[in-house]
Amino acid sequence: MRAAYAQGGEKKAAPIATAYLDRFKNDRTALRDAAVVAMLFGDVDRSTAIEKQIVDSGRGESLDYNQLAWAALMAGKVTTATLELANRGMLVGNNDATGLMHTLAAVDAELDKPAEARATLLQRITALGEDEPDDNDWYVFGRIAECYGLSQEAASMYRRLERPKNELAILASSYALAQKRLKAIDGAK
Repeated sequence: MRAAYAQGGEKKAAPIATAYLDRFKNDRTALRDAAVVAMLFGDVDRSTAIEKQIVDSGRGESLDYNQLAWAALMAGKVTTATLELANRGMLVGNNDATGLMHTLAAVDAELDKPAEARATLLQRITALGEDEPDDNDWYVFGRIAECYGLSQEAASMYRRLERPKNELAILASSYALAQKRLKAIDGAK
């Protein structure tokens, strides 16, 4: 699938992805791999459909819920259902998934719940044993700043995120989300 996306984008990858999914429809690991590949190439809808298939089968784990919630963030389609997915992932993962904490904080900020976002993000930083936010955390802090109407401060935080060195990681990254927010802030001027 990765080669199909790399060679021809979503259109060329679609029939290959369908055949792959038909062949491995009961293999959760294969489905997850396909969802990740789709997300890496910006095919958020396919990634969501695959992860939804896993969750709807009753075999979802915290990383599946995280992927679904992250896909909603990437698509700009965050709803209270997204928050439920992220919270469900935290419960399934026994509240110890720092990646999911980041997603949950981002979802809270997107839903204009800055206090909840901040609390979750600080919990994540503590769980990681860090004294300072990491690169991805600045995206959430930027969204929190926007919740309070602090656009310029938010833009400063978004600019702190470094472009991923791996080109395949860009489309599914906090960096990509930060770039979208920077464009929105610049467009609002």
